[in-house]
Order: sequence, then C-alpha cells, then structure tokens
Amino acid sequence: MNFFNLIFNAEMEKAYPVSSSILKKGLEQLPIVFNYLGEGREDAELLDNLHIEGTQANVNKVIFFESEHVGNILKISLTIPYEENGQYIHQIFQAASDRLLTL
Repeated sequence: MNFFNLIFNAEMEKAYPVSSSILKKGLEQLPIVFNYLGEGREDAELLDNLHIEGTQANVNKVIFFESEHVGNILKISLTIPYEENGQYIHQIFQAASDRLLTL
C-alpha cells in the first residue's frame, strides 16, 4: 500500500475515496507520511512518486519518510519542508543505525 499515492494521486483517490479521505484528514493534523515499500530493486529510486504533476505545492508542507530494503541493506529517503544540514541528518540516522546494530 503506497500512502503517497492514496493522498496525492487523483486516480488512486477515485479508486479508494474513503481511504484517501481518511489519510488527507490525518495529514492535516500531523503532516508526516511514512511509507515502507518492502523489498526493492537496486536500481529503484525512492520518492519517485513525489514528482507527479500538480503535487509539488502539497509536498512542500509535509515530511515524507520512505524506506525499503534491498537484500540486507535498508534504504531511507527523507523529504522535509524546510532546509536542513544534510550532514546533520545523516549523523542522526547513523547514530540510530549504530544503536540498532548493537542490540
């Protein structure tokens, strides 16, 4: 299930109007969307679906967190509605990863 598509893709909204409506209402209260895509391909790009025509205005107000795994590698993509130091974000994720690996 791709929550991004249910929120921003007009075709998915028509196919699943109740789910789309619930997700849009939730997004107004907490502007964060988390998508776990499961197993992906090595050549796949995360967050490709954010470039659908007409969605950019809505995307700029929301934090999008998307992840998938390829084999034993976890890929994470984060899109935030403000500027942040990329190295700082990387350090946060690296510290979390290090903690998980020591469990």
